[in-house]
Amino acid sequence: MKSFDAIQVSDRLARAFDEGPREDDIVFEVRPPIDSDGIQSSLDLFTAFHRIEEDGGVLRNRNDSGVCGLEIWYENEAFQFVFYVPNETENAHYRKQLSGHFPGIAIDDKVERENKFLSVDPGDYVATTRLILNKHYFEPIGNPSTNGEGEVDYDPYQTLLSEANTKDATETVIQFLYKPALDGWTNLRWNSAKSYAETLEEEGKSNPRYFGSKYNTIENEDARQAGAREIRQQANKQGFHLEARILVTHPEKATAETQLSSLVDMFKSTYRSQTEQTLIGEQPKNQEALIAKMIRRQEENLSVPSGLSGFLSAQWNGCRRTMVMTISELTGLVHLPSAEEIDIDDIDWADRPVQGTLPPNAEVFEPVSPQEVKEKLTQEELEQVLETDPDHLHEFTELITEEHAGEYDIRIDVGGATDPPLREHGGETE
Repeated sequence: MKSFDAIQVSDRLARAFDEGPREDDIVFEVRPPIDSDGIQSSLDLFTAFHRIEEDGGVLRNRNDSGVCGLEIWYENEAFQFVFYVPNETENAHYRKQLSGHFPGIAIDDKVERENKFLSVDPGDYVATTRLILNKHYFEPIGNPSTNGEGEVDYDPYQTLLSEANTKDATETVIQFLYKPALDGWTNLRWNSAKSYAETLEEEGKSNPRYFGSKYNTIENEDARQAGAREIRQQANKQGFHLEARILVTHPEKATAETQLSSLVDMFKSTYRSQTEQTLIGEQPKNQEALIAKMIRRQEENLSVPSGLSGFLSAQWNGCRRTMVMTISELTGLVHLPSAEEIDIDDIDWADRPVQGTLPPNAEVFEPVSPQEVKEKLTQEELEQVLETDPDHLHEFTELITEEHAGEYDIRIDVGGATDPPLREHGGETE
């Protein structure tokens, strides 16, 4: 298990938590409907989210798409699902698509707290990490949510959220920032997913780095073929750039460090592929800087390597800090869950509303308790009830006098309980 260092929250860092992001950033909580299709609905949702804004340049197009995010907060022993969008245009689009793909979802107007993030007390401890890839982004992470036929079989959030559900003073933020990738994200100027797959399949080499002097070797023939096939299948598919970060706070330093290590270990084991591609945690050199980026929802690596610096970086470390995923790969990691697919007590689900609409001339009734009904009944109304609906006499026991009991053949016990009268239908008594 990888270890992480926690830092103590100073007064200055606590103020950074309280200041929050820019005023025009929009952060809102959603409560998923209890009986949605979970990952499958999220796949359709992110397909609708894939809207590219390009700025045509002289040599290549620039990706001006907005950065959005989904965060999972664990606070006060409960989970919250929080979306971030950078402007009102995206806000309107997200709300329409969320309501359309998750009928019954509850969408708050905004996060009520001014800082739009967790608040941390001075003296507490915070540990953070970036999740990066174990290998080049051409190799997909494992997707434990689907079976061999591509159908949703298991929601990995069952494992991840169970680990985060500490039921103590621990607070956690799992942050995903993303934006749609331009077409051609599987083709770099010096490499492509196609050639990468061929090398993997024929030679068993993956994740080349240090200018090709070092690489991983996949010995298992089946794993090599399966991995190469998955890499090739990414061609011409829509993709998303992704950044993933985790923040854990606790009054005790060791607890914050241990909990972060446990969560990272769960991500690593849950999303491991046949070719050993997975997510791993990276200890940031400057935790305060990463915390500030998380609070402000600032991206760091939401682009493919380009230019000389991109080439040198990719040749040296193998693009491990770059994450680009197809929509199906992404939604195995970033999605809204369903109560039918996970069993976590501390999620506040939204109930699905009754479908359909009332006619325009329908009367509006305010709900009234049975006790209020009985208290408001006049003697005349009670007699009408007794005359027309004798099956429900037991609901009005305390209002029935002995005179009524004799008249309608009701037996009143000492405790006040009643038996319904015998009714005659066609000469037969039932």
